[in-house]
Amino acid sequence: MIAQALRIHETNIVRYIDDYVTSEKLTINSGGSNSYLMDEQTKKLIEHLCDVTYLHAHQIADYIKEK
Repeated sequence: MIAQALRIHETNIVRYIDDYVTSEKLTINSGGSNSYLMDEQTKKLIEHLCDVTYLHAHQIADYIKEK
């Protein structure tokens, strides 16, 4: 049911649960990238996103480019 709700494969859910049970791992350490925004810019963006709902990620990117 979790896999279906999150639209990911069941084996991923099993692996996440196993990681949690064996090492009490609460986050996914899959890497990621460094932010191009400064801390203050990030805070302002989060505040804006709490107020405005966008339907597409490109709209958020456009907003960031404008600011």
